[in-house]
Amino acid sequence: MMKKFFSFLIYTVLFFPLMAFGKEDTNFKAGRDYLEIPASASSINLNPKNKVMVIEFFSYGCPACSRLNPTLETWLKNKPNHVEFDRVPVEFESDWHLYARTYYVAKILGVRSDFSPVIFDAIHKDHLDLGTPERMADFFRTHFKIKTADFLSTLGSPVVDAELANNQKVMNDFMVFQIPGIVIDGKYKVDPSLSGNNPHRLIETINYLIHEEKQEKKL
Repeated sequence: MMKKFFSFLIYTVLFFPLMAFGKEDTNFKAGRDYLEIPASASSINLNPKNKVMVIEFFSYGCPACSRLNPTLETWLKNKPNHVEFDRVPVEFESDWHLYARTYYVAKILGVRSDFSPVIFDAIHKDHLDLGTPERMADFFRTHFKIKTADFLSTLGSPVVDAELANNQKVMNDFMVFQIPGIVIDGKYKVDPSLSGNNPHRLIETINYLIHEEKQEKKL
C-alpha cells in the first residue's frame, strides 16, 4: 500500500507540473501581453465608431514582419466583419523609404490584394534586390502588369508624400518604436516581443483585445 502511495506521489510531482507548463495561458494582462496607449493620442479619433480598427506598423524590409506575415494573412482571411484592418509602412531604415512609398503605389494603382506576400517573398525568400525605383518598377511590371511610367509617376506623387507625412504623426501618437507592431482601436499595442515571438500567441492577444473593444462599443 505504501509503495502505491509513493508511486502516486512521484507521478503527481512529475506529471502535473508538466501539464501546467504545457497548458496554454489564456490570461492576457496589460504590461505583459500588450501595452496600453495613453488616451491623449490624437490619432485615436481615426478609429470608426462602428468597427474595431486594427493597424499593423511594418516594412517590407523588416525580417520579423516577413516572418509574421503568413500568420497575419491567414488571420485576415477569417477576421470578423466588425474589424477594419489597415497597414502603416514605417521608415526606420534609410532603404525602407522606397518600400513605404511602394506600399501606397500599390494601393493607389489598385494592385491585387495579395501584393504584400509577393513582395515579402521576393525580398526575404528570393533575395531580390528591389532597392531602387527602377528595379521595383520592373518588379511591378512583371508581377502585377503595372506600366513602369505609371509606377514611377505615382511613386513620386504628392498623394504618397501626404500619406507618409501622416504616418509619422500616427506612429508618434501610438509610440511605435519597433515593428511589426499592431495597434488595436488606438488603445492597445502588441508586438512579437510581448508574445514570446510566438505569432499564434500574438494573434490570440489581438483577438482578445478585439473582443474587449467589441464589448466596449457594443458591436
